[in-house]
Amino acid sequence: MATSTNGEDRSKAEPHIIVRNLTMAYGSFVLMRDLNFVVKRGDIFIIMGGSGCGKSTLLRHLIGLKEPATGEIIYGDVNFTRAEPAQRELLLRRFGILYQSGALWSSMTLAENIGLPLGEFTDLTPAQIREIAALKLALVGLKVFPVVILGGLDSIGGAVLGGLIIGVVENLAAGYIDPIVGGGTKDFAPYVLMVIALMIRPYGMFGTRRIERV
Repeated sequence: MATSTNGEDRSKAEPHIIVRNLTMAYGSFVLMRDLNFVVKRGDIFIIMGGSGCGKSTLLRHLIGLKEPATGEIIYGDVNFTRAEPAQRELLLRRFGILYQSGALWSSMTLAENIGLPLGEFTDLTPAQIREIAALKLALVGLKVFPVVILGGLDSIGGAVLGGLIIGVVENLAAGYIDPIVGGGTKDFAPYVLMVIALMIRPYGMFGTRRIERV
């Protein structure tokens, strides 16, 4: 009997992804033949294998980037392989992919990667998309600044610990202070902590203390 970590009986769980008689091929070269498996709702499903065995190809089939040579992929009660374009598009919008090592589309800049879904699924103009992408990148840079200042500019371990501390401070501010003041403290709490750190230990918790004679 399949059970979850909390002891729940998983044998009666609803099938969420069904792969049936799937054959994957590149032209006349068949990579994998008659693949069958079921992923039930709530399952953690792992695809393992050596380099070149077809892991990435399988994922490309699952998200519609490559069509099966034969067989079908079913999500819930919808046959993804045989679905009409409109229904297929609705399913595609629900997919989420985390690329290996956080990789992006190599043929596009970082800003273009950020703007890609905005261009696909919104009515924003190219100029508006560029402004939003620039803002998001600026926010990422601003988030990193308190982390490296707190941990120490020349300490990788300090930066990791600084990131954890900043995360805790943000959650505490959101949970305990935001309800009192009406919100917003989560966004500037890291900078308050950064200023305090600069006043007490300007080279960070684990940064190298340098004294230079001018």
